[in-house]
Parts: sequence; C-alpha cells; structure tokens
Amino acid sequence: MQEFLWMDRIGTMQSGIDMLDSLGWDISTFYDGSFWFVRAGEKPIFRAASRESVDAFLYGMALSYSVVPQTVLDQFRQEMAD
Repeated sequence: MQEFLWMDRIGTMQSGIDMLDSLGWDISTFYDGSFWFVRAGEKPIFRAASRESVDAFLYGMALSYSVVPQTVLDQFRQEMAD
C-alpha cells in the first residue's frame, strides 16, 4: 500500500505533471505490455512493473519541486525560456 501524504501540495497527479512540464520535463507515460515507462521528452527515465510505482515516482518528482519558492520556480522557467 502507498499513500501520498502531501498530495495537497501538488493538487492532483496531472497538476503535478503539468508543473513538471512547465519546468521543461515534457513528461509522458506508456505501457509496453510488460513494463510502465516514464519519459522526459523522448528519453525513458523510469521503468516499473506497476502503474502504482510510476505514480509514486511522479509524485516524488512533483513533490521535490513543490517545496521550492514560487519566485525561484519563476526564475527557472524564465531561464529555460531564454
């Protein structure tokens, strides 16, 4: 069993992915019939046997950015845009 205790910092899993994408990650997930994958752009960055593991990975990624002050995230987004 897993429980995302700070999900309220992220909102929903999709809002977490949207936030990651706004920072340049371009996150997508897919299942190849055997494994679940998380890609950043075209590059696989995570592989798991269960969708629950993928969700936990994405939650962790989003949570790590959720504690960064908004001003820092805004500066990072600007740097990525330039």
